[in-house]
Amino acid sequence: MNKWKKNDDVTPKEKWQDILKQLSSINQQNKTNKSKVNKISNNQKQAYEVWKYKTVFKYTYPRLDVNVSKMQNHLLKSPFCVHPKTGRVCVPIDINKVDDFDPFAVPTLAELCEGIMNNDDDNGSSNDAMKYWKDSLDYFETSFLIPLKKSIWREEKEKKEEIAGVMGDF
Repeated sequence: MNKWKKNDDVTPKEKWQDILKQLSSINQQNKTNKSKVNKISNNQKQAYEVWKYKTVFKYTYPRLDVNVSKMQNHLLKSPFCVHPKTGRVCVPIDINKVDDFDPFAVPTLAELCEGIMNNDDDNGSSNDAMKYWKDSLDYFETSFLIPLKKSIWREEKEKKEEIAGVMGDF
């Protein structure tokens, strides 16, 4: 904690690595410590190991807001739906570029409509919105739709081959 307080530039990833190093050093000290006074029990070792996974699960696993389930006017984060207050379009985010994501760069529905209406014009802001939109659609297609389609085709092919094998219809 003292290290983190001194340096504001420590990233969450670096903090996580520091925590893992600390846990590892406790485990190492336990192995080299011959005295039984500060010895860590097997239950404590297991608790340290399980803690890592519980922490990752707790802070990174997607959770739904209770109101999203109860009230119809709450927005589920489905790709390409529109937020009712901001008008921004929900776009899929490339996890490899998540640090570069700027939520204020996401186009609004009004910007997209303007881009469609001014398709022939060379209006900079609407062209930026349309490019962002196209890039988002391309990413969604290549990272989700195409793999999903291939998976479905593969399952259908396997089912047909299984049926052909049972029927002796080669």
